[in-house]
Amino acid sequence: MKRFPNSVAIIAIVLAALLVGGGTAMAAGKYIITSKSQIKPSVVKQLKGKTGKTGATGATGAQGPTGARGPTGATGATGPQGPQGPAGSARGWGRVEGNGALTRSSGNVAVSRVGTGVYCVRATNVVSANAVLLVTADYTGNSTTGGGTISNVELNSSGDPTCNASGSFTVYTRYFNIAGSTSALTDQSFAFMVP
Repeated sequence: MKRFPNSVAIIAIVLAALLVGGGTAMAAGKYIITSKSQIKPSVVKQLKGKTGKTGATGATGAQGPTGARGPTGATGATGPQGPQGPAGSARGWGRVEGNGALTRSSGNVAVSRVGTGVYCVRATNVVSANAVLLVTADYTGNSTTGGGTISNVELNSSGDPTCNASGSFTVYTRYFNIAGSTSALTDQSFAFMVP
């Protein structure tokens, strides 16, 4: 009688082969990860590490080019007018024509022409011996030109006898010719002030 292998043993071998082969396939399909979506979200959170230390500051970069100039801003509103300043301290002032006429003055001064280029200037309550007079030529109506002639105005502190008698200041006006280095008394317009 022909003998067959033990059927129970054969079945056991076949089952074992299937389990081993199937188990390997299952293991390969379960643990080979190709996408983060294959990992449970709670596990993904556990896989994140702590933030590392801040790195060293990098070197400063080169300065960029200057930007284009912006448009001019609108003109601001006019500010309020300031308070009036204190009254001036000058004791007298005026502007004199070459003929001795006062064209502008503080109202308390007088001028008289006593000779060609010689003027007496007087201010109320001011004695020439106790004060000074500041004088300057007025370009309008004097001999200053572009051709080398200039006007000169000066205070004579010694005074003219006529002016000294009234306590007035003596003013001389003259023209000076640069080219010829000559000067002469002549009627010139000027301005003055008694500080």
